[in-house]
Amino acid sequence: MNCLVDTVINSALRIVTGCLKPTPVSYLPVLAGIAPASLRRDAATLALARKAQKYDWHILHKATTAPAPPFRLKSRHPYNKVAQEMLQSIPEDLSRDAWLAASWKQMWETAGPSRILRYIQDPGDGLLPGLVRGNPSLVLNEHTSSGCLKLTPVVAAGHSYKGN
Repeated sequence: MNCLVDTVINSALRIVTGCLKPTPVSYLPVLAGIAPASLRRDAATLALARKAQKYDWHILHKATTAPAPPFRLKSRHPYNKVAQEMLQSIPEDLSRDAWLAASWKQMWETAGPSRILRYIQDPGDGLLPGLVRGNPSLVLNEHTSSGCLKLTPVVAAGHSYKGN
């Protein structure tokens, strides 16, 4: 299931960034400034596990705090085992967003040698050197009859755009 969802997310990231098919999939989240789907799923699991552990009335409280049952299939990764591992390995004072940023940076630094590493040190920043937030950016509006993409600038508040 995650594979099907990731395929759709990668297609959306290609549209958002304007990257072509030859662009490696691992670069797409960094160029878009959005954390990878696997890390966002883990961050959501962490937030859910912390909430379930904190409140007795939560429907997943027992599954989160009780010992995990033995595995029947190696291919399965049940919520309770993953949640317990995350709760034990991640300090409680570390917020979900801080954990996500640190995990993403660690994943980016250990990804291996690449030319793009020279330009992007912190993947969560979402900015390439020389770019400033708030400048007009181009977004996809529609396909024209010639098959070319029509790009229109989106103007941030306080900026003006004089185009045709």
